[in-house]
Amino acid sequence: MSIFVDPFLDTGFKRIFGTEDVSNDILCAFLNALFADDPVLSNIVSVHYRPTERTRVWNGGKSIAYDVHCETSTGHRFIIEMQANDQVYFLQRAFYYVARAVADQGYKGKQDPEGVDWAGDAAVVSEPEPETYWNYDVIPVVGVFLSDFLIEGLPRKAVTRCRFVDEQGHVPVGDYMRMVFIQMPAFRKRKDECDTPLDQWIYNLKYMPGMQTMAFTSDQAIFRRLASVASLTQLSPAERREYDYELKKTRDYYAEMATARLRGEEQGRAEGLEKGLAEGLAEGLEKGLAEGLAEGLEKGRVKGRAEGIAEGRLGQSLEIARNLIAMGMTDEAISAATNLPVKDVKALHKGKA
Repeated sequence: MSIFVDPFLDTGFKRIFGTEDVSNDILCAFLNALFADDPVLSNIVSVHYRPTERTRVWNGGKSIAYDVHCETSTGHRFIIEMQANDQVYFLQRAFYYVARAVADQGYKGKQDPEGVDWAGDAAVVSEPEPETYWNYDVIPVVGVFLSDFLIEGLPRKAVTRCRFVDEQGHVPVGDYMRMVFIQMPAFRKRKDECDTPLDQWIYNLKYMPGMQTMAFTSDQAIFRRLASVASLTQLSPAERREYDYELKKTRDYYAEMATARLRGEEQGRAEGLEKGLAEGLAEGLEKGLAEGLAEGLEKGRVKGRAEGIAEGRLGQSLEIARNLIAMGMTDEAISAATNLPVKDVKALHKGKA
C-alpha cells in the first residue's frame, strides 16, 4: 500500500502542484525541469497562483476550470492539466484551454463599447471608456498536459512539445501559445536510466501510487520536499476524507469499466459463435449445393457422353448388319462381324430393329 497520494486523482494532483503556499516550490522545480533547455521558459524563480475557475464570457458560453493556473517570474501563464481516464477529444480540449487562456486576457480590466468590464471572471456594467480598449498585448500561455493514457493524434513518446512554427523552415513564430504533453504509458525508463531531472520527475509521478519511498531523494532536495508534501500523513482530516472518497470513486469506476469489458467480451464471444455457426452452416450448405450441382453436371456429362457413344456405335453396327444381310451373309457371320447378338440380326430380317 502506498504512503503517497496518487497524482492522477484531482485531490492528489492539486495537493502536489496546486496548493497555495505549499506547492509553489514544487511547481517551480517541475517546470524548470520540463523547460531546462529552453532559454525563454527556464529559470523560473517564483509562481503566482491565479483563479482556476473561468466563467462564461457570453450568454450560452461554456464555463471551464483549470487544474492549476499560475503566472511565473518569466512572464508566462501556465495551465497544468492532469487527465487520468482516456478521453477521445483530449487533444482538442488542450488546444481549447490554451486558446481560451489567451482569449480571456482580452477582457480583463478593459472596456468594450457597451460599457462591460469583464474583469476576467464576471461581467460588470459601467460607463464605457473607449481609451481603455485592449490592443492585443497578450501574456504568453503555456499548457502542460499530463495523461495516464496515450493521446489520440500524438506520437507515441513520453514528451511532445508543440508551438506555432513556419511550415518550411520550422522556425518558431511568436511565443504566445505553447503546449507540452506528457504521456505516462509511453515512459518506459527504469530508475537507473533516469539521467535527467525531467526523467526523475516523470518516474516519480508515474510510480508514486505504489511507492514506499520517493525515488532520487539523495540526489535532489526537491524530491525530499515532494515526499513530504505528497505524504498521506500530511493531509488534514478533511483533505483525507476528500481524497479517500475520490479514491473510492476511481476504484468503483475502474471496477465498473472492467465488468463492462468482461460482459462485452462474453457477449461478443457468444454472438460471434452464434453468427459463426449460422454463417458456417449457410456457407457449408451453399458450398455443398454448388459442389453437388457441379458433380451432378459432370456425372451427367460423362454418362451422356458414354451413352451417346454407345448409341452411335449401335447404330453403326445395325447399318453394317443391314448391308451384310443384303449381301447374303449368314446371321452367324454377321453377328461375328458386328458384335450384334444373332437374335438382333434375325430381327433385322423382320424389320423390327
